[in-house]
Amino acid sequence: MKKIVTVCLLALGFLAVPQQVGAQGFLDKINKGLSKVNKALDKVVGEESYAGKGSFTQANGVIVGNPIPGEAEIQLVGAYGTSKSTNYGDVTLVFKVKLLVPKSSISIGQGKAKSAAFDEDGNTYQFAHSSLVGTYDCTEGMYVKVKHEYPILDVRKSADKLQMIRVGLRTDWEHYGDLTLKNVPVEWDVAIPE
Repeated sequence: MKKIVTVCLLALGFLAVPQQVGAQGFLDKINKGLSKVNKALDKVVGEESYAGKGSFTQANGVIVGNPIPGEAEIQLVGAYGTSKSTNYGDVTLVFKVKLLVPKSSISIGQGKAKSAAFDEDGNTYQFAHSSLVGTYDCTEGMYVKVKHEYPILDVRKSADKLQMIRVGLRTDWEHYGDLTLKNVPVEWDVAIPE
């Protein structure tokens, strides 16, 4: 929609500018007008879709690096810690996934690199069964909530944020890679959304 409005305004600009204005002056006026239009359109249209975006920042500050942006949109709903002892617990990831292609599932688990998580103190954590992959039913064109069945094990409860999480993501054997999540806040001992 932005492109259509921009092209229409550009065409109107050619018709509205008097002939005595030099080329540079004309281009300056067009650029100034287009920047105002883009700002106005951003307020109206917004950035609701992550389709085709390999890397983006969610509203909560989590940076998502999607290895298959043409295949699926993926957002982190949250990282939920469940206490196992006074100082340690397991962290479960919950995602929202929307397939952009006519497929029926997505797999999350072992990727090109070993799945792992890292806290701000430099500690490394492994996923349960880090060599396994969970396959989840999804639908093209519609968000589905996915609770990853293999949690991150033995995370220090003092870690209220994981600096980075790396986990494999694929829709088939041709479309796969490592999903990276950065600056992930951990919510300890709250109900995990289903």
